Order: sequence, then C-alpha cells, then structure tokens
Amino acid sequence: MKYLPFCFLLFCFLLLCACEVPDPPQPVNPEATQVAAAVDQFINAISTQDTTAFRDVMLPEGAAIALFTQDGEPGYGWRMVDQDVAMLGGATSPMLERVWEPEIRIDGMLASVWTRYDFYQDEAFSHCGTDAFHLVKTAAGWKIASIIYTIEPEAENCPVSPLGDPVF
Repeated sequence: MKYLPFCFLLFCFLLLCACEVPDPPQPVNPEATQVAAAVDQFINAISTQDTTAFRDVMLPEGAAIALFTQDGEPGYGWRMVDQDVAMLGGATSPMLERVWEPEIRIDGMLASVWTRYDFYQDEAFSHCGTDAFHLVKTAAGWKIASIIYTIEPEAENCPVSPLGDPVF
C-alpha cells in the first residue's frame, strides 16, 4: 500500500508522456510569403487577362510547358513569355484559374511551388491538373522562370477543389 501513491504518480507521468502534443505553429517565412505572392500575381493575371501583371512576374526568358495526352500518347507544348502574353491579350472569353494547397520549397535564390489547379473558360470547366512553378530571386523580387503543368480535360478525373464552386 505504501507504493500505491508512487505507482499512481508514475502511471500519470507515463500517460502524460504518451499523449501526443501538437507541434507549435510554424513562424511565417517572409520568403515563402513573397514566393506565394508571385504565384498569386500570375494566377490573377490570367483570370483578369492582365498582360502587364503577367509579364511583370515572369522572367523575360521564361517559358510555359503544357503536358497532355493526345490519342493515348504523351505530348507537350512549349511557349515563351511573349507567346503567352500575346495569347492572354488576344483572349476573347473570360478565364478563371484557381490553385490550392501549394507546396513551397526555397533554397537561396531558387524556389518551387507545386500546386493543384482547376481552369474555367467562358464560365465552364475546361481542365484541371498540377502546376509546377520554378522561380528565381532577382533584385526586383521573385520571378517565375518556368511553369510546367499537366492538363486533365475530364472533370471526373479531377480532385474536388477545397475552394468549392467557382465564382465568376
């Protein structure tokens, strides 16, 4: 009986140690915030068809590479910034691209952002996929050097966006 209080305290201590303590919130990384802002500027420029904002966030030598399947075979399309600007400026129908759950990695002057997206044109679903942005830090801030993205045109093959229904 004289060991009962000791055993009870030992049991409580072991129980406390076995409980999972949540990690404290991570401090906000200002570089990650700036990288995310560059990607947001890119996405907003597409949705507002703002060629100036689009060009401002890209390196002049930047490129976009679209990956798709055509007739059961893998394919790709490669465009330079000037081609994208011309295409965006000449668009005649509204576009909306949404991204969610970005994974941001930074190593010095290099950053990458991997994120799911969905894309709507004329207020109708067009496709979804994954965007992979590669950014470089310049004297003017983070700039997108390239974006490589997959295109899945079948809505049933796309994950449900946690953003809900699009708002046009």
